[in-house]
Amino acid sequence: MQASNTSASITLTVTATDNQDVANSSTNTVTPIGPPINLVQNGSFETGNIEWWTENDSKYTGVAAGAGFFGEYGLSCFSISPIYTSQTLATTLE
Repeated sequence: MQASNTSASITLTVTATDNQDVANSSTNTVTPIGPPINLVQNGSFETGNIEWWTENDSKYTGVAAGAGFFGEYGLSCFSISPIYTSQTLATTLE
């Protein structure tokens, strides 16, 4: 998915490929109404924990004080294996 923002409108292009390698794209432009909202919960980890996040290996991830890029807290990962965190975002388009 690609997104571009020109003034108050947002253009999204979504490309999907099926199991036979046939791609299909759709582009839509939307104009948000109302103030912006943050869809990511605890995105900066400033709660001091990883609440709202899903992790593939909790024994190697956590939140550390003094590790924040903008704030006090930041995500800490300690492993030589790949580690990921994810979050499901609830959205609606009207």
